[in-house]
Amino acid sequence: MLRLVGKILKTNEQIQDAIDNQIAVNVWQNGSYIDQGGLIQRQTDDVVVIDGDFFLKATCEFRTR
Repeated sequence: MLRLVGKILKTNEQIQDAIDNQIAVNVWQNGSYIDQGGLIQRQTDDVVVIDGDFFLKATCEFRTR
């Protein structure tokens, strides 16, 4: 994965690549910045876990920083 700032991670594979390569992300919802995020710890089919916080994939957007 290229480290482009602001790249939106849309697939499980892109999120896993960010996990594997320790790429930090910000969290957005409905076009608004909601969390500084950080390194993704893990993901399931429905959520992304960042610093112990759970973010729903269905409602959140993860952008590289």
